[in-house]
Formats: sequence, structure tokens, C-alpha cells
Amino acid sequence: MAEESPTPATGTPAPPRWARELLGVLVAVAIGIAVVAAVTASARADLLFHDADSLVTTLIVRSIAIGQPQDWALSSVLFLPETAVLGLLTLFGLGVEGTLALAGVVNVVALYGALRVAAGTLARGRAPIAGALLALGAFGLLAASEASPSRDALELASLLTTTTYYSATVIGVVLTVGIARRGLDRARGAVPWGAVAGVGLVAAASVLTNPLFAVWATVPLGLVLGVVAIRRRGARWLVGGLAAGTAIGFAGRIPLAPFIANTGAGYFDPSLWRSSLEYYGALLADRWSAPWGAASVVLLLVLWGGCIAATVLLARRSEIGATVVAACGWAMPLLVVGGAVVAGTHAARYLQPAVFAPVLGLASRCCRRCCRARSRRCGPCWRSLRRWRRWWGWWRRSGSVCPGSRPPRTRPMPTWPASWTGWSSRAASAPASSGQCGCRRRTSPTRESSCRSTTGSGATRGS
Repeated sequence: MAEESPTPATGTPAPPRWARELLGVLVAVAIGIAVVAAVTASARADLLFHDADSLVTTLIVRSIAIGQPQDWALSSVLFLPETAVLGLLTLFGLGVEGTLALAGVVNVVALYGALRVAAGTLARGRAPIAGALLALGAFGLLAASEASPSRDALELASLLTTTTYYSATVIGVVLTVGIARRGLDRARGAVPWGAVAGVGLVAAASVLTNPLFAVWATVPLGLVLGVVAIRRRGARWLVGGLAAGTAIGFAGRIPLAPFIANTGAGYFDPSLWRSSLEYYGALLADRWSAPWGAASVVLLLVLWGGCIAATVLLARRSEIGATVVAACGWAMPLLVVGGAVVAGTHAARYLQPAVFAPVLGLASRCCRRCCRARSRRCGPCWRSLRRWRRWWGWWRRSGSVCPGSRPPRTRPMPTWPASWTGWSSRAASAPASSGQCGCRRRTSPTRESSCRSTTGSGATRGS
């Protein structure tokens, strides 16, 4: 049976782990349905249901189902996971559009699963499920704000709902970052062999179907882990597993060369960097002028800046795993966008990390939760809370006694004008020679007590 932990506020048993995880999945399904409904209700539905590139996987599944010989000429992306998932979803018999819409919901839920891995375990994160859902909700808002029917528009979040615009690669990148975080969280001095193997397998499968994974994940994550490897030996093994998996993925593409019509080498032309910069700048201007475009751009900038702030904060707390997740949130967009400009590319879909990577900062901001056995609090957060409570208690105590019982001031009080008689009248009305100062303070609904006087021997109770 799942272990139950008492909540720090009431001491009552919290819901079991499986119940919390199931609730998170159900909320993710609701978010996925809302996102797909918003996309299909806009002009973006033409890209999801009627665009020629969006129907490639549907054609492949239909061709395999009727037993035709397979002789396809694909681009550098093979769509292997997308085709397999779409083939399974066709068993529900929902038709072409219904199956594509269901595939969009599955992609959103799969992204939640990857974000849930990146958010950390329940033993370390105070609210990892809420963090993953918050990140998914922010991504869903970005997707719902996009309404252009063009696949060349700078509206990248809604591309996750399709089956041919690198949805599996997006999920693989986030999943790889999450596995690396889990390995760094669990292994202090030992080698995280499970995380190394997981990173390698995901990298190999992702590169096999789409070599763009090497640009989106291998390079940025490898650089972040390389910096962490200065202090953590386990990060070196993670870098090795990531590099080995990428190499295995490229080697696995060699037998599939007859199906690859374009290796992608022609996309790299550094001499076109100036035109590439102008092209992406024009797309950004169009996005800014679109409905809800300015709000989405501002939200992305806020998320990107939040990732930088979270990286600094988590690094000071020595939360290495969470620091890697937050650092990938700002490093991936910076490296991918800069690399796309330097390479002279002219395709907006290559910039998808600029949209999904910044939400990693929301999933990484999880302080260490109370220990299940000893109910110990998070060090930095609990110290801040205790300081706040000490300050608040001092303020309450200093404001609950009367002016006559306060210790004498080190500096003389200023001489108030004659018109300001409030303070003088209150000070004059307080008896100075008796044992009471003249004020009363209520300590309970049925009892009053007098505060201690500076000249009297003690406080007396009033009726």
C-alpha cells in the first residue's frame, strides 16, 4: 500500500501517492482536451486536419493497414513513434479527424508525463505534481492563443497537437532532462546507472526518428551537465550516456537510408545568417501583431527570466538536479535560436525549444518537502519562516504594551507643537507613581490583564 504522510498543517494523513498521481493525470487529460478544442475551433484546425504534411502519418498507417508495399521517401524525420501511436489510436474507429484530435490529446498528456519526471519525486519536491500541471497549463495557454493556419508562422506550441511536427522529439527532450534530474537527485557520490541508461535509450530512440534531437537536447543538456560535472561525478556519466545514445541513434539510421530522401545537410548554410535573422525577426513581428500574440511573447519572456532566477536560487540551495532543469529552461532557447540563425535556416518549427523549454522553470521550483519520518522542514524556507515569525512576534509584543511600560528611549523625544495634543494627553493621563500604568489589554474573551508598569511591582488582574 502506498505510504501516507501527515500534512504539516493539520497532521491528518495525506491522500496516497497513487491517488495524487491519478488526479494529476486526470487534470492533464482535461488540459489536453481543452487545448485541442481551442486549436480545432480556430483557423489552426486546417493545419491539424487538412495540411498535407500533417497527414503523412495517416497515409502510412492506412497503407500498412491495407497491406500495400512500403516504398516511402521521407525527409530526415521518420515519424516512427508518431506513426506507431496513431496506428494504435485508429483501433478506436473515430475516423481520420477524430483520430488526429485524439492523438493531439495523447501528445499533451505525454508532455505532462515528461514534465512530471522533470518535476522530481514526491520525496524531494514539495508539490511536484502541481509544478508539472502548472507548467503544462502555461504551455496550454500558449497553444490556445495560436490561431494562424500557416505552418510557417511563429506559433509553435500548438504544433504539439499534430503528429508530424516533432511532437515525439519535444516529449523526448523534456523526458531526457527529467531523467537527468532524477539521476542527480538520487546519486550523491555513486554513479546513477539507471539514469545513465535511461538518458542513453531516450537519446538513441529520439535521434533514430529525428536527428534534430541532437541540436535540441544533446548539445544544450550536455553543456549544462558539463558545468555540473565539475562538482558531481555522476553528471560526467550522464554526459557520456547522452553522447553514446546520440551516436547509437545516428548509427541506427544507416539501415534506414533508403527511406531518407533528405539527410538535412543542405539546411546548414552559415552564409545566409543575415537573411535568417531577418526572416525570424519578421515572424516575430507578425506574432506580436496577432491577437493574443503580444501576451504570449511577454509570457515567454517572463518564463525565460524566471528560469534564470530559479537557476541562481536553486544553485545557492545546492539543489543540483532542479538547477539542471531550470538551467535547461533558459539555455535551450538561447542555444537553439542562436544556432538556427547561425546555420542560416528558414523554418519556424526548428525553434520549438523556445516555447516548451521555458516552462521547465515552473516544474523545477520545488523545495524539499518535510521528511516523512521526522517531519523536518526545508532548510532555507523554514529558516525564512522562522525569521518572519520572530519578527511578527516582536511586532505584536511591542505593540501590545502601553507607552508607560516601554523602556526609555536613548534619544530625547522631540517637542511637539501645542496643537498636537494627542500624545501629550495620553502620556499625562497615565499614572506615573502608582503600580499601574492605566491601560488594560485583553488576553482572552473572558479575562483582562493590566500590563506591567515601570514603577510598580507587578501586574494585577482586572475584573
